[in-house]
Amino acid sequence: MSSSIIMARGFRVPDKRTGNEVLNSTFDQDNYPVWASYNGLITSSGTTHSTNTFGGIASWLHYSPIFNQSYLASHIGNLFYNVHDLEPHMTDSFTAYGFPRSIKVYGAQNWYDFMSAGITNDDVQRGDGVYGEHYDGGDSRTMNHTVYNPSFTGNTAHAAATYGGTNGVANQCWTHSTAWAQNISVPDNATTCKFGGYIKVDQNDSFSGANWGGIYVAQTYTEAANTAYGYPSGASIFVRNVNYFGVRNSDQNWTLPTGTFGGDNFGDRFASMQWGGLKAGIGNSSTTIPYWNHNKVVMNQHAFLNSEDHRSFSPVEYSFTLQSGTNRDIQIGIFFAEHTDRIENNVTGNTGGFDVYDPYVEFS
Repeated sequence: MSSSIIMARGFRVPDKRTGNEVLNSTFDQDNYPVWASYNGLITSSGTTHSTNTFGGIASWLHYSPIFNQSYLASHIGNLFYNVHDLEPHMTDSFTAYGFPRSIKVYGAQNWYDFMSAGITNDDVQRGDGVYGEHYDGGDSRTMNHTVYNPSFTGNTAHAAATYGGTNGVANQCWTHSTAWAQNISVPDNATTCKFGGYIKVDQNDSFSGANWGGIYVAQTYTEAANTAYGYPSGASIFVRNVNYFGVRNSDQNWTLPTGTFGGDNFGDRFASMQWGGLKAGIGNSSTTIPYWNHNKVVMNQHAFLNSEDHRSFSPVEYSFTLQSGTNRDIQIGIFFAEHTDRIENNVTGNTGGFDVYDPYVEFS
């Protein structure tokens, strides 16, 4: 892979990666949505200069479970930086010029509760018992990660809990307050997926507390339910299979669960509270990708990197074996995982941010 422009501090803006399946990976179509937008709205690959509230990013899907303007529109925390400039990179403006850009995602630091008719953000129980694809934001899960051991012996990270107060679990959980995703068709003969990109955590805007960020690749699919676990004959299990890496401050040593959970009519609830989001594939709408509430999750963690090791852009790459089959889709996502303890307790100050340039997916 050749390089074109030499950057300060050693970063080089590379030529666009050959074989990259991610569209608009350098965000050079000058889209700049802010504050709020629609979850799962399909923004055309040819869109340019889509700016301001309710805007989109060409080929990318917005996702956040924190609704901050209406029962349809949820939080956007992102900035774009002109990476053709020397570091420190300057933020891009709405009047842009088609240069390659990096994206920074950051947190909400506020539940913005009761701003959306019928939707409460500060609600661990939201969406409990709703599985499969759906289009109702009021049934999207607010918890995307928890450190709690899923043994269910005294496990408080479930639908009977609250984020704050009695049985509060805010300090055990994270929500994807800002995420951008893209669904990609998998060639029928592909067996392996490689994913990565250039990442940075600016030392002047590092993660606050237990906040973190990362990139994931997910597949969503159904399996036949096992009647031995109490499921009726013909029932389906809704699965989300995730490969990811995370970046956090080196003083954070909590551990997220990995492996397979749910699908047994016992771990369903715990599984549904990990990696909630949009379906990796189309639904019954031509304009919007549906939400996906799963009751089985497969979590494959490739690494937790130290933010201090990525103060300037550096490449990160991982690979995994795809689920077999045909007519498959995967979803790549860039996300900011915000510690719900900081939201619940109205902690002030910047959340910190996670910067990505030229994210990619390749199949073999």
